[in-house]
Amino acid sequence: MIVIESDLTRRMMEYDVLKEALERLGFVLGGNWEYTRGSFDRRLEGERQTAWLRIPFEAVRGEIDP
Repeated sequence: MIVIESDLTRRMMEYDVLKEALERLGFVLGGNWEYTRGSFDRRLEGERQTAWLRIPFEAVRGEIDP
């Protein structure tokens, strides 16, 4: 895995707003989510290989309701 620094680090927003925005960009809720954390994943296909872009998140208040 390659970690990429981002302006998204340590940003907070409502889960529903985040989920809707990322789904419009082709992300899906990863299958490894728990009630307090998870990740949104998007498949990136190139000519010869496939890679995944993963955006991890953590609940700071309450639980995630996918």
